[in-house]
Amino acid sequence: SLATYPHLSLADRARVGRAALALQALDLTDPALDTQDFGSWLAAHGQSPRAVEALWDLVGIATLNAVAGDSSLALAAMVFKTGLLSDPGAADIGWAHVPLGDLHDGLARRALDAAGVRTEVRTRVTSLDARGDGRWSVRTSGGTVEADAVVLAVPQREAHALLPAGALDAPERLLGIDTAPILNVHVVYDR
Repeated sequence: SLATYPHLSLADRARVGRAALALQALDLTDPALDTQDFGSWLAAHGQSPRAVEALWDLVGIATLNAVAGDSSLALAAMVFKTGLLSDPGAADIGWAHVPLGDLHDGLARRALDAAGVRTEVRTRVTSLDARGDGRWSVRTSGGTVEADAVVLAVPQREAHALLPAGALDAPERLLGIDTAPILNVHVVYDR
């Protein structure tokens, strides 16, 4: 499909192919990938601003919620390697035959429940403390919960305010992350 992609010149299409091969060669476990932005990496690999806009950002904005210059090379490499370069069917488009809540909430919640995970939704966390035994004490609007691990699904500023001293090496880095709300459009057909 790249060979006939009408939004890029023939030269840009060839350079995209070379960049894709370079992406394939990246080691996703290399922590250095997270220190570079995807836009700079693309420029260093011969991608024109037009190619970035017409191809890389087309996929990147939808999957990473950011343009290439604002995306981590590590995250972009994972998305492109997994979604486009790993398997011919990896990026196939499909549609749900059941409500999205059944797919995203119901199935996930059943799997988490089966694994012994307790999930709390619509529950406000008021404080989070690390106990000396490696467990966490989580105070919520509904009481206190003791846990082995905690996943905070909150904006970075709230996470920063909740984390106790020593929970992260550089918690102030959370405050440097901008917000970028995700907007989805779901179309429901009558048949």
